[in-house]
Parts: sequence; C-alpha cells; structure tokens
Amino acid sequence: MLHENPLMADIDVDHWRNLQSLLLESAKEKRRIIVIHERGKILKFAHSAKAAIVRPISEVTDAHKDAEAIYDANVATTDMVVVIERSASDAYFKAVQDAWTPADDIDVYVHRAFTLMGQYHDGIVVFPGPANYRLGLQWRLGASYAEVEAAVQIFAKPETSVVFGVFEGDTLWTTLVLHFDAARKIDVVTTVDPTELKAVGSREAVVAEVTEWVGKQYGAVSLGLYSDRVGAERFLKAIDKPKALAELRRTDALIAKPLPASLAAVIKLA
Repeated sequence: MLHENPLMADIDVDHWRNLQSLLLESAKEKRRIIVIHERGKILKFAHSAKAAIVRPISEVTDAHKDAEAIYDANVATTDMVVVIERSASDAYFKAVQDAWTPADDIDVYVHRAFTLMGQYHDGIVVFPGPANYRLGLQWRLGASYAEVEAAVQIFAKPETSVVFGVFEGDTLWTTLVLHFDAARKIDVVTTVDPTELKAVGSREAVVAEVTEWVGKQYGAVSLGLYSDRVGAERFLKAIDKPKALAELRRTDALIAKPLPASLAAVIKLA
C-alpha cells in the first residue's frame, strides 16, 4: 500500500506536526519504567524521566505479573512499564531483519515488525499492554491494518490524489495529501503548502483552492474529506467509520469534495 520509495516533499512543518499529534501516539512521550533482565536477573531498572522508582521485585519471575506489580507501585509517576528479556529482544530484532526484503512496501515491513513482536509476548512485555499495541509509534485510526488496506482498494482510485484536511475555525490546521500510483500504492506523502493558498473566510472556498492546488502539483483529486478537530477526533475514535462520516455530514461538520460514488453510497447506507 505504501510504495517502497515514496516521495515526501513540500511538507509544511506546522501541518506535519499537527498531523502527527492527531494521528500518532508515541511510546517515547510516555513516562516509562524500563526493566531489562537476563533469565530473571535484572540488568537495568530505570525511569525515562529519572523519577524515583518503587521496586516491588528484585528479580523477574513472571514478566507479566511483575510488570503489573511495578506499574501499580509507581502509578503516580508512570504511564507504562516495559520488561524485556535480553535474549528475546535479540531474537526479535533478528527475526525482523531476516523477514525484510528490498521489495517490501514500507507499511508491510512495519506491520510485520509489530506482528512479529507478538510472538515474543513473554520476552517483550508491556503493562498496560500488549507490547505490539503500545511500543513505537501507534496509529490513532480506530481501524486495523487490514481494514485500512481494504478501504484503499475500494475508495482510492489509481493514479489520483486523496486529501484529508482539518480546520481550526476557517483556517486549515493540518492536511494530508496522498497520491496513489497505478497499483494503488502511495507514492507521494505530503501536505498542502498553506503559503500558496489565498482563499480566506470560507471553508468551502479553501477546499476548492486546495483541490485545485493538489491537482496541479500531484494529480487529480478523487477524494477529499475535511472536518474540524473535534469531528476529526470523533471519526478517528469511531469503530463504525461510515456511521461516523454520516453523522458528521448530518451536522454539517464534514465537507466531502470530491466524494466518489462508492463512498457516497456507503455513507448513505450508514
């Protein structure tokens, strides 16, 4: 789905930063206690913010129970506890490297990496967990990888662009522009350049100008979805995405231009 060598260009810093805050949750932002052990013998016991640690264990006997006990003893200063057995960590990263091929799409590689982590559930432990849903960068999409991939196949037209935008007032707070090649792989990931937009005072006018700008830069836009931040967050959290879009449209919180017939039909039935 994501081309092995996508173009990332003309990214507006503010739009990109706001997009990340909306879509991504990073383990690095969490207050973490990290325990590294070798067959139970603790090699490292540290807090990411260098806070004092209450240590309810002196060795690791059951990583899952021990991680929960450490969390409960330090809940006031800690968002998550990570307990890693050194040999399991080495084996995991070797498995990730061995599974990689140069032809892998980037998203396939990342998805495989987190899937493989689940196979080391006793050696790489996170509480609250599981590890493969907590470590690294996690998408706040409210949808599985398979569901996103299926949506791309249904709603993304080959050799066209898709635009997602979030408004704050009548000003674009963030945008995401994706171009799909003939095989429906994303070969461009970027944002709109707000310095090249002139429309003000009307979301509809801004959307029309964005559609024109993206069309000139990256190819005709086949789908554009825009909302305010509250609506975007509500949509991301929703499990029933068509229902969420239908509700946003009923409350005039969604601008869908252009809207392919396939997605319009799904929203209408929601």
